[in-house]
Amino acid sequence: MTTACPHCAAPTDSTASFCTSCGKAVPTQNPSGPRILGDHEIASSAAGTTLMIDELAKTTKKAFGALLAVGILQALFATFITVMTARSAGTAPALITAVILGGISVLFLSLAVWARKSPLPAAIVGLVVYATLLIIDGIIGVLSGHPEVIIQGALVKLVIITCLAQAVSSGVKHRALIRKQASAQPGAAEPFAKAA
Repeated sequence: MTTACPHCAAPTDSTASFCTSCGKAVPTQNPSGPRILGDHEIASSAAGTTLMIDELAKTTKKAFGALLAVGILQALFATFITVMTARSAGTAPALITAVILGGISVLFLSLAVWARKSPLPAAIVGLVVYATLLIIDGIIGVLSGHPEVIIQGALVKLVIITCLAQAVSSGVKHRALIRKQASAQPGAAEPFAKAA
């Protein structure tokens, strides 16, 4: 079967890599070079699968940084409120707020520690808890006549949610690839399973 050369339009064998008339490279039906994968595609070679597993594991481990950031920010807010309340002989609601923020800080710092060993479950729990806290904070703000709390720190909130969502998505893909690799080559996936 022949096709037209895209460079000179001369008839060329469809299995040839180069045009017999002009000598330039022509596209083949079955390219043998590397291919670019989309978000939902999986590498077909063992080396490609291994590289994908490594990259997904790195992205999943970003959950640690996002969870740590939330824990540190909450600790800073709790400390600030406690110091300001102590200086001005503050009220009980301010101290209660400081204690709640301190508890949230401890929770997220614990999730960050957990993310070092099991990034996917920690990212899922962190994302759910963080989103829930944002919703509760927004509702309380609206009910107390301060709807501006919804947009305060919006960029930081968006970055944290994005990092956690990417970590969850990568973690799910990571596990799927490990299972695929394990079913294709029993015993080959054990070193990677520990990374999840």
